[in-house]
Amino acid sequence: MESSSHLAMDVVLPAFDFQPFEYTDISSNEIRLLSFVERHGQPESYKLGSIPLIECTLETVDFYTSPAYEVLSHATGNPLAVQPDSNDEYGDACKWPVAVNGRLLYVSRNLYEGLSRVRQLRHNSNVTADEETRYKHDKTRLIKAAEQGMLDEVLDCLRSGAHLYAKDEFGKTALHYAAENGRLEMVRSLLEHGASLDDLDKSHRTPFACCVQQRRGEYEEVAALLLSWKGEDRGDPARKMGDPLWIEALCVDQSNVEERNVQTAMMTQILSQARMVIGWLGVDDATTSTAYKLMMECDSIRPSIVYYLQYKWDTGVDQEMEIDSESDTSLLSTREVQAIMTLLERSWFRQTSASQELAMAKDVALYCGPYTFSWTDASMLLRIIKSSDNAVQKRKLASITAESQSSALTLRGKRTQSWTNLVEDNVRPHKRVSLQKFQTS
Repeated sequence: MESSSHLAMDVVLPAFDFQPFEYTDISSNEIRLLSFVERHGQPESYKLGSIPLIECTLETVDFYTSPAYEVLSHATGNPLAVQPDSNDEYGDACKWPVAVNGRLLYVSRNLYEGLSRVRQLRHNSNVTADEETRYKHDKTRLIKAAEQGMLDEVLDCLRSGAHLYAKDEFGKTALHYAAENGRLEMVRSLLEHGASLDDLDKSHRTPFACCVQQRRGEYEEVAALLLSWKGEDRGDPARKMGDPLWIEALCVDQSNVEERNVQTAMMTQILSQARMVIGWLGVDDATTSTAYKLMMECDSIRPSIVYYLQYKWDTGVDQEMEIDSESDTSLLSTREVQAIMTLLERSWFRQTSASQELAMAKDVALYCGPYTFSWTDASMLLRIIKSSDNAVQKRKLASITAESQSSALTLRGKRTQSWTNLVEDNVRPHKRVSLQKFQTS
């Protein structure tokens, strides 16, 4: 089931039980946001067969007070063009599993691959974020605040997404210090945000052991809270990775027609409010790295694209262009131009929804496998292709029209001559003179 709460960086997840995920109703001013999570102490993902389960949370928030989020956009089917007679490995029957709030949900293969890519980026960013500023004895701001009994500072750290599981050089977390000093409200706040009861410091003590050993402050109440908290099945502490995502295929209950209509009506607001739109183009292929290197120098590509399109129209096939290397060394090879064209002909660029998403987006990033492309460069090349293609087609059409007109005139002349012969063969000799006068008049 969904959870509806603040989007804290540290959360508690129910144990995964392989049951199907179920959506709950949301109001007309709410949206769902998806976050990637990693269970504390469980770096390895659950698996369904040999497929790793991408673990996420799906939370309902008020749209008007929602946290910063990004939109993940993807092609609904195969990210590449598919031949009609080929076996489509991205068809409707190819569903891949993800874990949402401890439950199982199936998504399209292309979306699964996009989620995998974004999750990896989030994970890498999280590792960097965990290397937050450290003070004396390797303490973080949260650990210092907990040790010094500064509740407001602790709460501010939690709101800012401080890492609950960070340890100082003594192996202590913020909860260790809050517990050993008997600070009841601080302990409660840390627990509610997902702090771990089982972490051991370098003396092999849990927060509970520190509490009963030091006997400071409200230690009796703190000890009772820790015991009762541990006695309840509250799930596993987990840490979120990066900003949440809004993904239409996941964040909207596709089986609920009424909800789909409401969310569709909100689409413009959802897109314009997002920090960024991520366009997932699909996994990379043998040509993607070449396209990536070439698009770093976007301005130099235009002559080659224009030449390629002209050549393709003239020959009618995609084959090696005959380039005089001595006369024009600036043109790219056929292989290089085709690598760029293959990237820009991916399904994502052709789907109607992408146009709306791009029009409303504050910022856009394009992911293709491990590569990140600039939308500015891609859009410039798309405009070049469109204008060049139109120009080539116009010239071709003009040529075809001229040929047609010439053929029509020739045919008309032949028909006129045939008609004349037919008439002359069927009129009396004394009538031919008047007929010739009629034709020349």
